Amino acid sequence: MSADHLHDLVDMKCFDVSYTTDIIRNIVENILNKNQFNMESIDKWNRQIVDTCQKSLSEIYNSFKIIITTMIIPKNDENVYMGNACLWDYKVDGSTIINDFFAYSLSPKKSINEFQKSIPKQDVKLSISWIHGYDGTKEKTKTLYTLSENEILYVISSICILYEPDSKQQRFYTKHNNPITCVTIHRYNSFVASSETILSKDRPYASVHIWDYMKLETIAELRKEQFGSDISLLSFSPKSDDNFILIVSRDRPKIVLFIDWKRNEIIYSITTKSDKILSALFVFNTNEWIACISQQYLLFYRINWNSKPLKIAVQRESEVRVR
Repeated sequence: MSADHLHDLVDMKCFDVSYTTDIIRNIVENILNKNQFNMESIDKWNRQIVDTCQKSLSEIYNSFKIIITTMIIPKNDENVYMGNACLWDYKVDGSTIINDFFAYSLSPKKSINEFQKSIPKQDVKLSISWIHGYDGTKEKTKTLYTLSENEILYVISSICILYEPDSKQQRFYTKHNNPITCVTIHRYNSFVASSETILSKDRPYASVHIWDYMKLETIAELRKEQFGSDISLLSFSPKSDDNFILIVSRDRPKIVLFIDWKRNEIIYSITTKSDKILSALFVFNTNEWIACISQQYLLFYRINWNSKPLKIAVQRESEVRVR
């Protein structure tokens, strides 16, 4: 037995009384056999070890140090006295035992911050292997979206999960920092638009991410004062060759924003007569017609793309009652 065994004992935090006593007794017996100490010292020391094994790890360590250095090891010319620490550099077969074991106790105690600074920084990143559950309590994120690759997209907090039922595999879009409030899928391209709310004053306006669900890469990030603190509605243009999206802010529920997401520019805005828009989308498979649904009205707007500036060419409305 050597000091290495004691280090192992401390590392394992082994508090089994008989096992702990046997290990430490063997170490001391090796020392005593070299110097022909009497067994009375061993018995006295052993009883103290049994008592200390019922205590904390630090008490065991300190008790063992005191017993070894004061009761077992004599003060003679072959040992080097280390002052009040009662530490002896005891030699057995040319190897240092006690000094090796207690070397760490002589070192100046470091604070946690100093200890952390001394640890080399490693380039390690956490990864997500699986996300359990589904939150269907929120109106705008409870929807399940089917993608072209037989995947299902849904939202948990700030993560978009893409689940493939056949292979039972999940993929994750993790670029949002705050809870996601709204999602929409492009009809023809592999684009997803997802908005997040704000949780800090550093970013006073909500943001919208446009990302590719095949590559899980962000294409654009939109952040405007007109978005307010939260987005309630998103809708892509059905055309495969344009970059338009409709956005309605929860803070401004009467206004529909017409945005070119690739240029990060508001092209047009429509203020409806309804107090709150429940749905806004492009219709008739074109980017010219927009339909807005509220609790009282079904509104149609046709945008004249040839006019400079843009303006509404046709506006039609029908009074309805949505329950």
